[in-house]
Amino acid sequence: MSRYSVQVAREFGAKLPTFKDLEDAEEYWLGLRQEHLALLERLSPLSDSFTGDYTPQSLKSLERWYFELYETDSFGDLGISREAFETCMAMYLGEVVVRSAGAEWLVQEFAFVPGRYQMGVRKGLRIMMLWRMTDHYKTPNNKRRQSIYRSCAKVFT
Repeated sequence: MSRYSVQVAREFGAKLPTFKDLEDAEEYWLGLRQEHLALLERLSPLSDSFTGDYTPQSLKSLERWYFELYETDSFGDLGISREAFETCMAMYLGEVVVRSAGAEWLVQEFAFVPGRYQMGVRKGLRIMMLWRMTDHYKTPNNKRRQSIYRSCAKVFT
């Protein structure tokens, strides 16, 4: 790994929450997951296109809804920020992978910054760390707006 890559990893790690141990980190991250999944479930009846049934196909409609909200600047109409919605999307993606691909949630210490922890999903040797789909509207090569679905399929099928 290059020096620049290590520097970028450390800068990212510095943004992760600090915990005294794995138990505290798990309590925080798993609570954050539940909170955002519940929030998305409460909001989903307000969407004409998204049904939160935790299937891989539902990731396409979630992303479609995200772009509808982004393009009309309507996150506030739902009483949520874009950033919070992006966290909901990440947690939903993880739960879809757990339910459809037999993965499991994991919380682990970030390798480059001791005391900082992150959460993701794992199936065998494949791991996808999740927190927030930061500025998802900027995702490159997402003309069809199905990158969440594609990332799920690519990593876990």
